[in-house]
Amino acid sequence: MQSALTMREISVVDSLQRRYALVISECQSEECEKVPVYGICITDGEECASLLDISSDQMFVEKLLNRFRHAGVAPDRAIMLELVEDYFEELHGLS
Repeated sequence: MQSALTMREISVVDSLQRRYALVISECQSEECEKVPVYGICITDGEECASLLDISSDQMFVEKLLNRFRHAGVAPDRAIMLELVEDYFEELHGLS
């Protein structure tokens, strides 16, 4: 999926010096055009990293965001992608 460049935060939690936000944007692929997709944005004042189109399932992304927050995940896109992949594997019993 590809998301629009415009996004908006729908849930924000500040933890220590980091901000963890659930964001929503619209899918731009032909097969899912205009469908809302949810992602995560993490900032720490200097760095900012986001994954804008993790899933169209808001509850799934909220659970993932809570895991990120509790683990203290830094705003590093590569680490975020790895953790999302691990979470998908865990949910599907692949780990």
